[in-house]
Amino acid sequence: MTTAAPTDVASAYRDAEARLLAEYGLARADDRMVEMPDARTRLHVIELAGDDRLPVVLLHGMAAVTAAAIPLIPAFGGRRVIAPDWPGHGLSDAAELPPDGLRDVPLPLLDAVLADAGVERAHLVGHSMGAQFALYYALARPERVASLTILGAPGVALPGTHAPFSMRLMAFPGLAQLFTAPVSRERYEANSAMTLGTGTVAGWPRELVDVGWYASLRPEFRETAPRYYRALGRRELTLTSEELASVDLPVHALWGDDDVFLKPPAGRAGLASVADLTFTAVPGGHAPWLNSPGPSEQAVRAFLDARP
Repeated sequence: MTTAAPTDVASAYRDAEARLLAEYGLARADDRMVEMPDARTRLHVIELAGDDRLPVVLLHGMAAVTAAAIPLIPAFGGRRVIAPDWPGHGLSDAAELPPDGLRDVPLPLLDAVLADAGVERAHLVGHSMGAQFALYYALARPERVASLTILGAPGVALPGTHAPFSMRLMAFPGLAQLFTAPVSRERYEANSAMTLGTGTVAGWPRELVDVGWYASLRPEFRETAPRYYRALGRRELTLTSEELASVDLPVHALWGDDDVFLKPPAGRAGLASVADLTFTAVPGGHAPWLNSPGPSEQAVRAFLDARP
C-alpha cells in the first residue's frame, strides 16, 4: 500500500522530526528561519539546548535532512546543537547557486547561522556534502571552527571520489529534474540504498525516512537540487593536499568500510596531510552511524569529549 502524501508538508515534517527527537530523549529548543545576507533566502534552523561548552553545528548532506543524524546526537554529550538546512533542503528556501562552483556557498550561510545563534566558535559535524562544506568553511574561517567531524566521504572534496552512476547522471539538466520529481514514500526509501546502502534505514524509527521524504516533496527542493548536481563535477571542488595540510584544527573522520563514494583506505590517504587527524573505520556505508550505531557513537563522543 502506498503512503499518501500529506497536504501540509511543513507541518508533517516538523511533527515527524519532533517524534524522532523524542525517541532519543531530545526536543527542539527553537525552530526558526534565518535570513541570509542576500535578503532573498532564508535557512530553516533547529536548535537543541545544551551545556556551556562550545556548541555543535550539525550539517546534513545533499538531498538529505538533519533527521538522518538525530540518532547520533546523543554522542555530542549534551552540547547545544544548531542544525541548519541547506538552501532548497528541509524547510529552507530555494536559492540560486553560482555557476562556477560551490566552494564559496557555505561561507555566508554559516556566517549568518552562527551570527544568528550568537556563536563565535563551534564544532562542525558534517555528513557527505555537509562535511565538504565544513572543510571549505574551516579553510576560510579557521578561527570559527574548534574541530571538524566528517561523517562518511565528504562529498567530492577528496581526490578519487566517485559518485554513483545514477547521481552522476543528474548533472544533466533534464535528468536532474526527472530524478528529483516527487515519488512515493516507498520509492523514496528504496532510493536511499543508492547512496546509503541496502537496508541502512531498515530497523530505525519510521520518522527517519518520513522527514526526508516530506522534504523531497517541496517545490523548493525540486528547484534547487538540480543546481547542486550540475555543480558537483567541477574540479575546483576537490581539495589539494596542500590545502588540507593547512587545516589547523582537530579532524575526526568516521568512515563506513563500504562507502559508495570512497573506501576508507582512499579516504585516509586523501586526508593524510591533515596534521591532527583521527580516522575511524566501522562496518557500514555512507551513513556509518546508521549501520554501526554503537561504535560510531563511542568514537564521536570520545573525540568531542576531549574538546572544550
